[in-house]
Amino acid sequence: MSETTKPDSENKSSKSLKCNVKNMILLQQALQKDVLSTWPLKKPFSSLRDLHLDKNNFWSAIKHENNERLQKTAEKVLQGKPVNVVVYGGSNTAGGGLQEDEKSIKGRFPIILQSWWDSVITPATGSRLNIKIIGIGGTSSSYYQFCYKVYLHHNNIDLVILDSSVNDRVALRFKNSTNINQSLPLEQFTRQLLNDHNNPA
Repeated sequence: MSETTKPDSENKSSKSLKCNVKNMILLQQALQKDVLSTWPLKKPFSSLRDLHLDKNNFWSAIKHENNERLQKTAEKVLQGKPVNVVVYGGSNTAGGGLQEDEKSIKGRFPIILQSWWDSVITPATGSRLNIKIIGIGGTSSSYYQFCYKVYLHHNNIDLVILDSSVNDRVALRFKNSTNINQSLPLEQFTRQLLNDHNNPA
């Protein structure tokens, strides 16, 4: 091997780094787009104000610089790898009421997330979103914490979205004791997910 010839591993590493930098630039550009440009429900909600959202508060709500789990997921996005997401929740997640109000369940927030990802993230980096929706009406964390794995068909979870807080509050209204830690079921459920072997965010 000549002095100017680099090992294959070094060449692959260099190419991977260049690809990541390119994808990072493309991703930054893609994320500058108006979040409502791919919004499918423009008729009832045509602005962030209609959704009771303030764009100035977005980053302060999600900023977490030292979150290694999110960093790992972000690296998969930059590498163009698929990201596996699972959503646990109740009727909101399942689309309760949408069929009557909108004559469709396309307004479910996991579907909105999928649509946005397909329109913004995938064209920029090639990363695809594989989303599993587990929504059962009237179901709280006290149920999922005991059997959440039953609903999974794979173990390679990168990101988990929990939408159980509403039903957690409702379920505890029927408890007679005032000494119950109302956040305990959700906390225990969350800890189990965080302890998963794949360390999902």
